[in-house]
Amino acid sequence: MRKFKSSLIKPIALTIMVLQFARANAQEIKTLSVGDHVSMTNLKAHIKSSLGQSFKTDMSDKLIILEFVSVYCGACKTSVPHLEKLQKQFSDDLLIVLVTSEADVLVKEKAESFMWNLPIITEDTLLRKQFPYRAVPHQVWVKNDTVLAITGWKSATEENIQKVLEGKALKTYLKDDDDFDISQPMVLESIQPYYQSIITPRLGAGSIEKRTRDQILIQNASIMTLYATACKMPNFPIDVYIKLEVNDSLQNIIRGPKYHITGDYQQDSTYIAWREKNTFCYNLNFPGNNMSSKSMLLDLMHQDLNRFFKGYFGIEGNVAKRKVKCLALVETDNLGRYKTEKSSRYVSSKDDNFKFENQPIDFFVRLISLKHNNYSMPIVNNTGYSGNIDIEIKGGTEDMNNVNNELGKYGLKFEEKEVEIDMVVISEVN
Repeated sequence: MRKFKSSLIKPIALTIMVLQFARANAQEIKTLSVGDHVSMTNLKAHIKSSLGQSFKTDMSDKLIILEFVSVYCGACKTSVPHLEKLQKQFSDDLLIVLVTSEADVLVKEKAESFMWNLPIITEDTLLRKQFPYRAVPHQVWVKNDTVLAITGWKSATEENIQKVLEGKALKTYLKDDDDFDISQPMVLESIQPYYQSIITPRLGAGSIEKRTRDQILIQNASIMTLYATACKMPNFPIDVYIKLEVNDSLQNIIRGPKYHITGDYQQDSTYIAWREKNTFCYNLNFPGNNMSSKSMLLDLMHQDLNRFFKGYFGIEGNVAKRKVKCLALVETDNLGRYKTEKSSRYVSSKDDNFKFENQPIDFFVRLISLKHNNYSMPIVNNTGYSGNIDIEIKGGTEDMNNVNNELGKYGLKFEEKEVEIDMVVISEVN
């Protein structure tokens, strides 16, 4: 492991060697679980050695949170600033350390651009063997030589930290990253089938999708996500192109709890219990097929889902027109000032300036949908125009009020209205 120092502040640069994690170059490294003993002797020694004389804090009573991250992880860009606030709030009693196996040079560059100021262990090969994971962010809480929690980043709340510091019992969900290799097809070990489709219960941790010319592999997806994929619905905003026309009991099964992982033990337990029963893996494996497109594989997936869920829950999903509330791009005048006058094409989607020249209007709407992927309704083009456009949005596209102010120059705006669009309608089978 290498030491990493950010140029933003003079952070804690760490190379952690943990006693019981390893006797250097001697013993096999042991995987640790919640409740296991961890001697912090080497941990404290290496922190003090790395910081030099400026570091004089006694760490014996500190709560230490290790958060395993990746610079390519979208959720980490949310979790790290959250953890930095907690570190400042509990500075006397808490030490949060980021851990990654990624290269020191890469992490240094990215961390500075993200303005990450927490200490970071880079090029880690040791800690991840002690606390194996498949999906990040991944957290380990240690205090008084004991592993208190192995959990997700949302468990790091002010309330939970305060409980630990007061000596109270900590209840968090266990982030149990089972050893499931999503990169491999789910096929029989001794036989390579000509054609195979499989639907299984939840496997491993995380939710990953892989599509090639001869394979579809989706890990731990809800029924809504599976149908949205198979029916070629837009990926964003998430789950808004699904219309449930089923009874309340089936709605609860398909949609799940209102809240996902929040850091509240009771809410998290409810969500995890639902997730274990009602998320699925799907694999279609058709090696050497002569089908002309990936789209045709999705058609086969759609057929598989309907066959399975008809028998399992008595439901099926199909594409149908429905009039639903949308965030619709509409014209405010008929001057067509947004229509392209450029011969060359250009796109720039920087945070503070969005420029779009001679590009399809539907592509623009998709980019807005991606930026607002948690919006509660479909985001659609309702202008009646499908050609190319020239648009510049100064100030970026994150704030929809700013987007509309800038679009006003072109006679456009986004407004909420009912629009008839294609939806995946999930209904009960008679």
